[in-house]
Amino acid sequence: MAGFTRWMPPLAWMGVIFLSTKSLAAQETSRFLLPLLRWLFPDASEEFLQGLHFIVRKLGHLLEYAILSYLWTRTLDRSSAFLPPPSPFAFLLSISYAAVDEFHQAFVPTRTADLFDVLLDASGAALFQGFLWVWSKRREQEEGRKAFV
Repeated sequence: MAGFTRWMPPLAWMGVIFLSTKSLAAQETSRFLLPLLRWLFPDASEEFLQGLHFIVRKLGHLLEYAILSYLWTRTLDRSSAFLPPPSPFAFLLSISYAAVDEFHQAFVPTRTADLFDVLLDASGAALFQGFLWVWSKRREQEEGRKAFV
């Protein structure tokens, strides 16, 4: 049973991504994001606010797949480290799911399938794996310095 519970976080996050397909369509997010952006930037033009809305939505892609990449990395790593070493397999699982989710969106009336979004999702997963790589190198250097002291 303990092995199964290791898989729950990334699988649950994938479920969140899958179920949010309709609720995170541009028409839906504009209902709460545009009023918030208008409040934050009261003198901004509608064109600026629409562009900012687009950027915020696309940053969401980066974030949700960075999180998925992290969850898969934690699942696949046998240690209990909060920040485990990078995992190419976790990256591949994340981008594979991004492609599957984008294909799924092709069948949702309020969404479209877009290769650009898959690339954004893959970028989020890659950025997180890059962060883990830098973190692990810094940790190795610190451990190396401690060995000489």
